[in-house]
Amino acid sequence: MPDTRRAFLALTAFGGLGAVAAARAPEASAQAGSTMRGGAPGRGRPGASVTAADAGLVGDGATDDAPAIQAAFDAGAGAIDFEAGRTYLLDSPVFLDRGTYDQFVLNLDGATLKLGPNLPSTDAFWREPEVRWAVFPNTKRGAWSPARGTVTVDASTRASGKSVGALVSLTVRAGTIDGDGGNTGFSFANRTGSRFEGVVLLAGRALLSWADYSDLNVFVQCHNRAGGPANAVLVEQISSGDGLLMASCKADGSVWLARLKYSRGAEITGTVTGRIELDSCAGVRIGAAHQEAPVSNATMLAIRGSKVTVDTSVLYLTRGKSAQPPAITIDDSTTDEHTELVLRDSQELRALASEDVPLGALVSVVKPAESTTVTARGLTALTTAPGTGGVWLASPGVAIGGSDEIAAAIAAAPAVVATGDWVLARRGGVWTVQPLAAAPAPGLKRPELLRAQGSSGDVSGGTLPAATSLSYVVMARNAAGETSARSPIAPAMAGQARTVKLVVRIDAAPCELRIWRYRGGSTTPDAYLSIPCARPKVTLYDFGAHLSGYAWLPGEAGR
Repeated sequence: MPDTRRAFLALTAFGGLGAVAAARAPEASAQAGSTMRGGAPGRGRPGASVTAADAGLVGDGATDDAPAIQAAFDAGAGAIDFEAGRTYLLDSPVFLDRGTYDQFVLNLDGATLKLGPNLPSTDAFWREPEVRWAVFPNTKRGAWSPARGTVTVDASTRASGKSVGALVSLTVRAGTIDGDGGNTGFSFANRTGSRFEGVVLLAGRALLSWADYSDLNVFVQCHNRAGGPANAVLVEQISSGDGLLMASCKADGSVWLARLKYSRGAEITGTVTGRIELDSCAGVRIGAAHQEAPVSNATMLAIRGSKVTVDTSVLYLTRGKSAQPPAITIDDSTTDEHTELVLRDSQELRALASEDVPLGALVSVVKPAESTTVTARGLTALTTAPGTGGVWLASPGVAIGGSDEIAAAIAAAPAVVATGDWVLARRGGVWTVQPLAAAPAPGLKRPELLRAQGSSGDVSGGTLPAATSLSYVVMARNAAGETSARSPIAPAMAGQARTVKLVVRIDAAPCELRIWRYRGGSTTPDAYLSIPCARPKVTLYDFGAHLSGYAWLPGEAGR
């Protein structure tokens, strides 16, 4: 063993370099002092750093390195610098129980911390007490009962005292936390903040949860990889805590970015996919998000009794033959609180597939409370097809759904929804969609079908008969209920792709757009649609059963 490592281990065993110096030559003591960087040599004050090797960590993935991490912390190290490419097993708990303002940093530098099967659980994680945890910031080590395999995390075991928390006890940088597929989390804090930068959670349950008011938690460029529990999440908040920041984080489509309960002030920005759940939260802003619901065909944002703004974000609609969950759900049936959702300057994205399948809704108000509201400000819709190389075109939309009374309110006001500036609320005991401001009447010039032709490479997988002639007619209807003249009939042939591409100009937009389809020269339409349309020019694809994800309705209603 190198002299530097022996000296550091002696430091942890005897409580200081004074004992080491008394037992060894002065030059050995000087070597020991050099193992701590960032402070006066040999003093081991908090804030100094030590390499993993000098701290006695093995890094073979089989030896429990948690005791060596604990020893380095106890000796006064402020940081451990790990070796890239190595795997360090944590199979017993680490307790960060110094003063209120002390911080401990794990600079992984490409290393992996593997969570072992013998870690303790805590009843403080009431949502799932069986989860085991590796690190306990601001909890006294006496809270651990090895015999029971549990840690008591509450005010009585809080290292900073019953009436005060610690600022930020733990920072983890640039590496992987490997849950090894088990029901294991990394850090369970006790009224203190944590910071994660460039950390990947792989096949684990959670990076962080906490008890009591743990404020100022930060996640930057972190990634949740699937392979462990289905409810894996970067942060699972089960107790009050304010000032959460998540920036440029990502999750595999089947797992979660954040599950927050009792959050008062959270910023989730620049994220890519990753499911989010908000329960009894307020002051939550989701900005510049890119949520690809089709990746796992799952709801991306589940809201219960929360006040949240989705700002300057894009939300893809789900698609599929068996189920199309909404991108956002609101269910206020299990809480005394109500939801207030604001969708600001955001886009509904209709990414079409090479098959004839329906798309889900952007928002579904499944079970509203009396005061539930959804407000749109600058909400629009775009569409793309597999053959267009990511070119997004203006589309009718957006799609809002929910309970019968919500669906009825939306169906009664497609022209209002088309404006992109409206509020869905209960007024006078009735659910309605009202414009945010009176818009000038755009006039009711009839819409034009600029193009109706068989798709040639944009899309495929349609179900329209290739040799059957089709024709289309469109009409506009404004919020006052006035209708335009109908457009001239536009003929088309599906062709080999068995789809038809329609390009429509609607000078009356925002308005309700009505579309009829005829087959084989018939004078009676076989299908129709009524959809909100905000843009003066839109592109639609008729697959057969669906028009850009909207299900055709049979017959000729609304003529």
